[in-house]
Amino acid sequence: MSSYRYPGYRYQPVFRRTDIIRRRVRKDASEDEKVVAVAEALIKGKAGGALEKEMKDQMTQRSEASESDAEGSVRSTSRR
Repeated sequence: MSSYRYPGYRYQPVFRRTDIIRRRVRKDASEDEKVVAVAEALIKGKAGGALEKEMKDQMTQRSEASESDAEGSVRSTSRR
C-alpha cells in the first residue's frame, strides 16, 4: 500500500555523530537515601499505608537531623 504512495522510497540510515557532549546531571544524595530506605522497607514486607507511614516518619527524622546539623554548623563558625 505505501509502496504505491511512495514508489521511489528507499531506506537510507543516517550516520549519527559520536562526539556529542551530553549534559551531565549531578545525582542528589538524598534521593539515593530515599530509594535505599524504600527498598529496605519493601524487603521487610511493608506495603501500602504502612510503607507510606514509615517513609513519612523517616523523612521527618531526617529533616529534624539536618536542621540540628545546620544549627550546629552555624554556631560553630566563628566570625572575624
